[in-house]
Amino acid sequence: MRIAFVDDILERHVLSSLERALRARGHEVLTTGALWHGDRAPSDPEDVARVDAALEDVLAWRPDAALTPRVATLSQAQVARLRARGVVTVGWLPDDPVLFRASTGRRAPWYDVTLHTGGEAELELYAGAGVHGVSFPFFTDEVAFPPVGLAPGRYRGAGPELGTVFLGNTHTRVKRWRHEWLRASGAPVTVVGQTAEDQSGLPSTLAADDREVARVLARARYGVTMSQRFADYAGTRYDFPGLADLGVFAVPSRVVQLAASGVPIIAKVDDEVPPFPCVVVREPAELGAAVARLDADPRAARDLAARAHAWFRSGFHADGRALLLEQLLADPGWVRGTPASHRARLYRTVTGGAPGRVGRRRS
Repeated sequence: MRIAFVDDILERHVLSSLERALRARGHEVLTTGALWHGDRAPSDPEDVARVDAALEDVLAWRPDAALTPRVATLSQAQVARLRARGVVTVGWLPDDPVLFRASTGRRAPWYDVTLHTGGEAELELYAGAGVHGVSFPFFTDEVAFPPVGLAPGRYRGAGPELGTVFLGNTHTRVKRWRHEWLRASGAPVTVVGQTAEDQSGLPSTLAADDREVARVLARARYGVTMSQRFADYAGTRYDFPGLADLGVFAVPSRVVQLAASGVPIIAKVDDEVPPFPCVVVREPAELGAAVARLDADPRAARDLAARAHAWFRSGFHADGRALLLEQLLADPGWVRGTPASHRARLYRTVTGGAPGRVGRRRS
């Protein structure tokens, strides 16, 4: 197949890893690179012209399929133009379901195939708009994030010099609580992301790109994660009836990056049960105690790292996503009528098989 990637997201490793996996399976891939940002459609004439020019290049390449990870980038007319040329259109929704009201809910029906980072409840949400997508959570590969945490002797003695890290921003209204929780723990944690000017008490650093994040994880002993809480969006332009009822997003991209790197994960949870190997903490005071227990038992720390990496390999590696995408493109309509419960599990069950073929439909 000839597959074009139209636009990119800030975490470049996601599509880069999928490109590597697709090429390894014999497909041709064209990438436009980053074209846009945010969840509002481009309106400035220069921005619109840039997207139009990229779309012309894609059409001239004569792809079988076009995938965009930012559905705000393309207008309905542009998506329709791709489809009119026989291109299977694919929209990946990495901010499910937060952007449902603001962007993705009205744009998802434009596409032949929709890929969702959410689970069964999110798929049911989109079904109300006539969309029958499949779960396609965050993923990466070991090229982007080498399994540095599996190195022998890593957890003995002083170990990596950076200690415990939190990958994520804490500067927005929705995310400020993360910084306060980490600071209240009293544990030595470095925030790798944007912090607000008035937030203090924790060291922080910005990673310029995915390669810098990988270098940070090579120096990290443990990683902390927190679920994205949909109730936190109350009163924002992203809120809609039923959003809070969807609970939390337990597997943000940082979890996949930590697991791929073999860095033991400590998960702050409320009531949810994390679907990945980790040490669970609920109150801030528990974080320091969890770090101390892992420091005192290097074998347990390495075992946790190995189990997290195995979890990553079993369902969050780009190789599996390439195979699932391949099968969806071979027959875009085959999931229609399939229960959401099954469509939410497909990414964990698709295994093996030879590359599919898409007939080149031309107008």
